[in-house]
Amino acid sequence: MGLDGRPGSFSQESRQLRDRYSTRALVEGLDCKADYNHDSYETIKELELYVSNRVNEMTSGRQHAVTNCPTSIREFRLTVVGP
Repeated sequence: MGLDGRPGSFSQESRQLRDRYSTRALVEGLDCKADYNHDSYETIKELELYVSNRVNEMTSGRQHAVTNCPTSIREFRLTVVGP
């Protein structure tokens, strides 16, 4: 999965977070926060959705993450959500 901003835009960084918003959203998503359908698994599509929504939320709409997962890659599980 590629991760970038929209064409002509700049990636924003946060001194408070000490990294880029897109990186922070990706790490959060991989930490079991992207299980939108609550089936105890995170998939690549759920992670893409989480990153896009979270970057928009963290930047109050000033930045929009663009993810690019090739269509040749089928949906697959990334993480198991659980205790």
